Amino acid sequence: MLEILLKDRFHAQIHEAVRDHVNEKRSEYDLTRRAFYVSEALSANVSRVRIMRASEITQEDDEVYFKLLVSAMIEIGDCFYGTAVSEDVEQWFLLSCSARVRSAEIAAFCVEEIQIYNK
Repeated sequence: MLEILLKDRFHAQIHEAVRDHVNEKRSEYDLTRRAFYVSEALSANVSRVRIMRASEITQEDDEVYFKLLVSAMIEIGDCFYGTAVSEDVEQWFLLSCSARVRSAEIAAFCVEEIQIYNK
């Protein structure tokens, strides 16, 4: 249920957080381990983020804290003998999130931390 609500209202914010995270941490992650053509990810662009599930949900007054597992489709690119090569790879991420609930509505949503999640 929470997944549907977040998808409907905060998908763009979740996508942006994952995109920014991948851009900042691209060199720390081996995004090529599932790639067939790209041997070194010189570029990475998050094209799709899908919310898989919410877990570890806790509430303190009007604040709700939870983990969100997301699947991201990432287009990675390389240059091979002067020719641009790219392909899509899937990577899962675990997001630590918080939200403020008022009158049974989510009034504020924040992605606090993102970690790579190996499936």
